[in-house]
Amino acid sequence: MEDIVRSLPVLWPVVVTWAEEQVKPPGWDTFAQYSVLGLAVLGFGFLFYRIFMQLWARSSVELTREVARADRLEADNRELNLASQDKAIPALFAAANALTECTSLLRELQRERERERENALRRRERDGDSR
Repeated sequence: MEDIVRSLPVLWPVVVTWAEEQVKPPGWDTFAQYSVLGLAVLGFGFLFYRIFMQLWARSSVELTREVARADRLEADNRELNLASQDKAIPALFAAANALTECTSLLRELQRERERERENALRRRERDGDSR
């Protein structure tokens, strides 16, 4: 270990020179190489960004159209439901009233027939007519 410590002042300039050679500042060629690579990465990045934005904008427009269409169809459906309620419900009440009246008239007619049949039977029995 002492040998290394003693030889350190002699080796130090050699190590520093070697390190300076290894860590030389980048030249113009290195800068150009990485600049071209950086520009290519930026170009592709911008291209992919534009493609993504176009696809996203297209899907956003389609979604907006579909939402507007669904809203319009729902409004039309509400209008039709209200119109059918305004027209159908009174018509159903009128039909129910007519059926009630018809049923009462049929019952009355049936009672009259039964009375006539009973009266006819009574007359036959009274007149002695047996069939």
